[in-house]
Amino acid sequence: MLVHLVRHAHALSRREWTGPDGSRPLSETGHLQARQFGSIPMATSVEVRSSPAVRCIETIRPLAETLGTEIVVDERLAEAADPQVVAEWMCFTHRFEEVVLCGHGDLLPEVLRLLQLRGMILDGPNAVAKASLWPCHIVDGAPVRATYTPPPPV
Repeated sequence: MLVHLVRHAHALSRREWTGPDGSRPLSETGHLQARQFGSIPMATSVEVRSSPAVRCIETIRPLAETLGTEIVVDERLAEAADPQVVAEWMCFTHRFEEVVLCGHGDLLPEVLRLLQLRGMILDGPNAVAKASLWPCHIVDGAPVRATYTPPPPV
């Protein structure tokens, strides 16, 4: 199984945005980055999950539209969520060939660290840049390998 960890694309800065942080949208650059996710090759059976934050939902909306699937809003991917819960959930057998999880810069590096402690090999820098992607291979419930894909050029 393949679980794609996606950090949300570039969003408006916290200084620019006066509303609740969860409603903070993508910037123009972020929308350009998000469009690139719509062209990532995926299996035919894909589940797309996102943090409730608008910037995360906007990041993976083009991919969900390309796949013809709904985005499942998942509190486990919110800012300040428990990375242990996400790492454990990723290792369970799912009914989909691939799963896409869109989250935040405080959560995803820690999820990768926990998976690495379980034996996963990380191919790439110890980084989770905005609009980057870590496809994680899970075999029989064990994290095996993840390869860093940098943010798309815009």
